[in-house]
Amino acid sequence: MIFAFYSISNISKLDENNSKSGLIPNEKRANPYVKEYSLPEGTWPNGILVDKNGIVWIAGSKINSLFRFDANLGELESHPIVDGYLKNVTNNTSSTVWTMLQDNDGNIWFSKFGTKSVWKFDPNADKFTALHSVSTAPFQMKTDMNGNIWFTTLANNTVGVIQKTQNKTTPYSITEFNIGDNTQPAGLF
Repeated sequence: MIFAFYSISNISKLDENNSKSGLIPNEKRANPYVKEYSLPEGTWPNGILVDKNGIVWIAGSKINSLFRFDANLGELESHPIVDGYLKNVTNNTSSTVWTMLQDNDGNIWFSKFGTKSVWKFDPNADKFTALHSVSTAPFQMKTDMNGNIWFTTLANNTVGVIQKTQNKTTPYSITEFNIGDNTQPAGLF
């Protein structure tokens, strides 16, 4: 299934017969191959991830919110991005999310351009945590087979890794490696 998200005032879904399925359809964008859904106005969706359970996660960069969308039920939940250290980061500035991923524990990870941190959302606890010891916001992120999260920092010429620790006070460690001046790593495979 292909998803398309855009910002307007409601969410819409058409079923196989192009009829309403509990949500207001957007007739202008009806297409037999692509189902399109609307997010709240001004959302600026740009980060997207389909998790291991088929749930779609969308970053609303302009309104600093993480959306959980269940396409089977047509349900959309908004989770305003809040962190104890930064308090509530919801404001009128854009904070672009370049990459989102899911770790082995089901947490959703993403980086917000301009925050110099990596964010973790625990869907079970409905809790955001920001890891702040990053030199600049990660650009791309990938997990390896051991569950480590690797990232690039486009503006800082580094590649880094986030690893779980056994320490309950500091459950993750972040290590960055300088890869040379003017390298500006973008992709990570």
